[in-house]
Amino acid sequence: MQNTGLAPIAIIGGGASGAAAVLHLAREAFARPIMLFERGLSIGRGLAYSTRHPQHWLNVAAARMSIYADKPDHFLNWCIRSKAVNSPACAETPIGVFANRMLYGAYIEEEVMRAAGARDTLSLVNDEVVDIERRHGGYELMCASGRTHSVGGVVLALGHPRRGKGGAGGAFEGADPWSFDPQSARSDQPVVIVGTGLTMVDVAISLASSGLAAPILAISRRGLLPRAHASKTERAAPRVTPHDGRSALGLLRRVRREIERGRHDGACWRSVIDSYRPVTQEIWQSMPAAARSQFLRHLRPWWDVHRHRLAPGAVEQVQQLIGKGQLQVAAGRIVAVEERNGEISVTWRPRGSPATRTIAAQTVIDATGIDGAGDGSEPLRARMSERGLTRPGPMGLGIDVTRDLRVLDRNGDPHRRLWALGPITRGVFWECIAVPDIRVQAANLAAHVMAEMSPQAVGS
Repeated sequence: MQNTGLAPIAIIGGGASGAAAVLHLAREAFARPIMLFERGLSIGRGLAYSTRHPQHWLNVAAARMSIYADKPDHFLNWCIRSKAVNSPACAETPIGVFANRMLYGAYIEEEVMRAAGARDTLSLVNDEVVDIERRHGGYELMCASGRTHSVGGVVLALGHPRRGKGGAGGAFEGADPWSFDPQSARSDQPVVIVGTGLTMVDVAISLASSGLAAPILAISRRGLLPRAHASKTERAAPRVTPHDGRSALGLLRRVRREIERGRHDGACWRSVIDSYRPVTQEIWQSMPAAARSQFLRHLRPWWDVHRHRLAPGAVEQVQQLIGKGQLQVAAGRIVAVEERNGEISVTWRPRGSPATRTIAAQTVIDATGIDGAGDGSEPLRARMSERGLTRPGPMGLGIDVTRDLRVLDRNGDPHRRLWALGPITRGVFWECIAVPDIRVQAANLAAHVMAEMSPQAVGS
């Protein structure tokens, strides 16, 4: 990396959030060196796009998945140039081209490598940052390798936290859906999946395509499956009023009124739900804590299945599995999971029933999603919290930040030159886990970093 005489900025985390931060800083011709730290062997893939399964589809059409908000067709054009649209990695549907997640990971990685090749002030560091200390107006980074790095600023792009125990049932730790090997599944006993959302769909598709013939039982409290994408019309974002977020029930009533109006105008509910995307963060940030809590407890599952929909290919595969009886989706709650002598006994109570059912399963997979601040097993998150460098975000989601993405310490004071973006900021922004939202955050982040850390900035 070229020595410019300026302290570099460190981007910690090389998934989609970190890649977006790097790309938007590079577009702004950021003068300082940029160091992108990623413990894995690939860049830009993270948890979402590291899958190697060709039938794990993006749940957004390719035309909406550009990493640059001002170039909406960038990814689709990349697919066309690379001839991926004519390969099994893409599917032409009546509502647009859908790509698989493996292809999207390749797109992000190629963009970062292109940026690295175009500027000798961008370096990719294959190491894990395990601790951060404030030093001399900047920060000292300690890595798992034992190396240390002095930087002038830091961007946390840590992605989703790792889940702790207890997601599947009590103290039992269900199998990780992203590391579970479908080929290891046996054909003699059922597989139980806890959760019925997008992650469950990925797991069920992986199991079925591996040749598994055993039954798959997916259980969640409400037994809701993600809805399907369909043709829709664009609809203007609704006007937000100070009353919209006062209660979760009031918000639900407003959305239902909008859907009813849309129906009279010939628009389906999908158009209405998508119209809320530009104002969702504004509504979330205006909601009192009690209203947010009500939303998370009662409305979130319904919002998720309507907001985060399935690609047509995934819908077809799930319907086939349900139709032939291999996949059963049930509403209920796990009561107990016991493992004895290699046998797993799962006791669950169907929703609305006082009686429980017990089945012998070969494995239990925890597909309940990822939320909260993590289980404390990730050194950097844990140590920053212990030092008081961070505090939990609203509703315990991620870490707390200002609206201009500055990290807040234990006392609620913003750090100088320490920012965060992506899923780790979900408590503040809510809609910040999908690329169309992350790319907007990354562009805003680049503007804030440029304003504070450019050579022309005061005290830089």
